[in-house]
Amino acid sequence: MARQPDIQYVHLYQYSNTARKLDLLTPAGKPYELPTQQPKHKKAKKPTVSVLEVCSAVVCAFVLLAMVIGLLKVGVLASRQQELKSYIETLTAECADLQVAFENTYDLEQVEQRARQMGLVESTQAAHVTLEAITVPQEPETDTWSDAWAELFAKAPR
Repeated sequence: MARQPDIQYVHLYQYSNTARKLDLLTPAGKPYELPTQQPKHKKAKKPTVSVLEVCSAVVCAFVLLAMVIGLLKVGVLASRQQELKSYIETLTAECADLQVAFENTYDLEQVEQRARQMGLVESTQAAHVTLEAITVPQEPETDTWSDAWAELFAKAPR
């Protein structure tokens, strides 16, 4: 690789009470000229988006949508649960009130007297009949495969 020559520019300044002027000389002694045309700007490249980036954005959007829908469902179910709990509490209170009203409407002594008049007795005084359990013997299970093989070979001609 050949070594390129070093180009050195000479900067000459004029000293005075005015602003400094920079004289640029090229190595050949010619003054430096500014280009008359402005350099063309390169067009900015549009950022490219890969298929993977688009797919991942779509998947993220679907996951976010699923999470939002799930949270909405949880909110609806929580409110429904509170409604059902309050409904159960009202039913329990109503059941207790009905139980008290039922117990207060009947006099147990009157019921007992009426039962005696009809000829009913207490369960401890009733006659108990016990039946003996009879077991019926079951036929023993036979091995059908071994019987089938035995019949097959017993009838075989010799």
